[in-house]
Amino acid sequence: MIYTFFSRALSRLTRFFTTLYLPSFLRNLILGTFVKSFGLNLNEAEHPLEHYTSFDIFFTRDLKSGARPLDNSILVSPVDAVIQEFGDIKDDGQLIQAKGVPYSLDTLIPDCDNSHFKGGQFITLYLAPHDCHRIFSPVDGEITGWQHVPGFLFPV
Repeated sequence: MIYTFFSRALSRLTRFFTTLYLPSFLRNLILGTFVKSFGLNLNEAEHPLEHYTSFDIFFTRDLKSGARPLDNSILVSPVDAVIQEFGDIKDDGQLIQAKGVPYSLDTLIPDCDNSHFKGGQFITLYLAPHDCHRIFSPVDGEITGWQHVPGFLFPV
């Protein structure tokens, strides 16, 4: 109970600071320090560093058109990431997800029939601080719904 309170408070505090407006005279200092500390590649960024008015907007920045040409003959990741875990989803719905912690399909996808995933495969992609955190899609699409999954919150 107390852990949940502090993890939620830390998440809210993190969100507060990452969405704070950065005055133009501080952007290069704050964002530039982050870029140098984590080795980000700004050559692909759509805008120069001074354009990003908050850490959150910078962290989810778009890329220049053509920065990542796609090979349509292969499967591509929708995010900058490394493969952290992958494997088979067991018949009982168990799979390994983030940092070796076991999860079940019922925990990850509650309140729906997820039986068609059993016997399938999973992959966990880890986004490091230097990765662009925008989700890209090689095809057009529309998000038609979402679902909040309650649980512990871990700020990045």
